[in-house]
Amino acid sequence: MAVNVINVAVIALLSDADAAEFLKGYSAGNLIFSLTLTMVMSQSALSAGLRKSFLVALCFFAFLFLALGETTWIIGFIYPLSLLLLDYSISQGAAASSHIRFRTAGIASAVVLIFGWGLIAGIEVRTAILISMAFYILFRSDGLTQLKIKKTVPFLASIYLCYSGVLYVLPRIGLSAETLKVWYVCAQVSLVLQLKILDFESRGTASISPAISTVLTLSAIALLLIAQILYPSLVAFSLASAGLVGLFAARRVFVSH
Repeated sequence: MAVNVINVAVIALLSDADAAEFLKGYSAGNLIFSLTLTMVMSQSALSAGLRKSFLVALCFFAFLFLALGETTWIIGFIYPLSLLLLDYSISQGAAASSHIRFRTAGIASAVVLIFGWGLIAGIEVRTAILISMAFYILFRSDGLTQLKIKKTVPFLASIYLCYSGVLYVLPRIGLSAETLKVWYVCAQVSLVLQLKILDFESRGTASISPAISTVLTLSAIALLLIAQILYPSLVAFSLASAGLVGLFAARRVFVSH
């Protein structure tokens, strides 16, 4: 959850000049890489070694892409990949037994965001750090375990449309920079609250109580209502609400218990 707080803070602190370009890259990267990694990690036909090799290849791709272009869009595009690589290498690899230590180190890397070289440059440096950490963890792992998901294609379609799809469309509906940042933050937090419950249940490495699940769901709904009151946008509200309902339905239908 601390990782998501950092991401929200990053988006909130973006300058109006950088917000649209960064969020377009971020939403595209999140959409592509979250789908790709979930597909790979949930395939029973792939061995643990092949899953590891795929993530190692993605680490090299991310470093290369980051080195070849330093535009705001590219940094936004690779940033979510670095977060996903570290997350999967910890939860599905050898680091699962000591995940607190590695997750704490990942969170601590956010300190580079406050250095005087600017927020976008700080995000670029943090991205490189997170990819390096993921590579180190993967190097220590024999392989990566499979995600527990019942119906991969329908499940991925739900996540694709309801979470990544919503965040992809939001920067492209013509909102002003200030309104876009507010709605993007509120929609992301709201959807993440529901997605985290689904994520815990699908990985099979942790559990969450029904009471906490209910509180998180109600909090997600309340956040969208507050955003609509403060920065009214029927399109943004409808989009985020549809995503929230879709994720709730996906939890009930597709995740193994």
